[in-house]
Amino acid sequence: MNILFTGVGRRDYVIKDFRDVLNPMGGAVFALNSLPWSPALNVADHAIIAPVASDPSFPAFLINICKQHRINAVCTLIDTDMKVLSGMRDELERVGTRLILPSDDGIRVCRDKVKMNEWLTHLGLPCVSTFQNIAEAVEAVNAQRVKFPLIIKPRMGTGSISTYRVDDEQELRVFYKRAQKEIEASSVSHESGFTSSQALIIQEFILGKEYNLNVINDLNGSYKSTIVTEKLSVRSGEMDIAVTRNIPDLETLGRKIGNVLGHPYLLDIDVVIRDGITYMLDMNPRISGSYPFGRMAGVNFAEILIRWLEDQNADVSSYLTPLSNVITMKGISMHIAQFQ
Repeated sequence: MNILFTGVGRRDYVIKDFRDVLNPMGGAVFALNSLPWSPALNVADHAIIAPVASDPSFPAFLINICKQHRINAVCTLIDTDMKVLSGMRDELERVGTRLILPSDDGIRVCRDKVKMNEWLTHLGLPCVSTFQNIAEAVEAVNAQRVKFPLIIKPRMGTGSISTYRVDDEQELRVFYKRAQKEIEASSVSHESGFTSSQALIIQEFILGKEYNLNVINDLNGSYKSTIVTEKLSVRSGEMDIAVTRNIPDLETLGRKIGNVLGHPYLLDIDVVIRDGITYMLDMNPRISGSYPFGRMAGVNFAEILIRWLEDQNADVSSYLTPLSNVITMKGISMHIAQFQ
């Protein structure tokens, strides 16, 4: 069996995990990235420099790789590849490659925070107050429906790009313009298709205890498990130090979201709890920066996916339950680039 990951970037731990499971089976991990100095390329069985997903040549390039190397499944480790990959789903299936992503509608709900809030409202779940322009936000502040601080962020963001906390109206106007310029120059703009005035949102800044949920469904979209981690430290918008927790209410929330969304494999959810109310901030239907925390607590994500790819009804229950109260910290590893 061969698995290919796009947008591998720095996530060498993901590639190592899948390589450790696949290599004894005679399989291999293929890693694609548009930049040659990607740490994860250095630990893959096969490292490939690819066009960025927004390049018109990318689909044909990827299909050729999948045909040539008999790739069984494609996953992405970056948000901005999802739309292009989703549009290739049928063509990938024709060459025998399964795409590990939800439907177009599922991706849209996860990637577009405006759509996500509409979806959550339909489910009867609390939403963060969200505004699509400065006028709406200022009106809400003046009407005392919300108060500063607020947070500016991309409607379809990734990581902490163009994200700013603002404490008054002057800061709101200054940083909104700055974020617009940044979005116009970013890959997020190409992916979303929004104008700079449509690509940003302004939200209430909610202070509270922050958690991450990794919701695991099987490849048919049936719910299996939720891994809960409490965030102890965040760096550049991603968990840096965290501890696994056993919190039934959050596990129930993960079950509800997993059942309704019906995504295959993994869904990463960021939540914050304030005054006993749980607010969902982000959803990412892919392997994300929360992956190593569940992995270090005993959840073998690579084994789970590979077993399901071999047999969609395989019993993976022994790999699904994390140990509680395991504190995990991300470190730094050094690599020499394979490509000059």
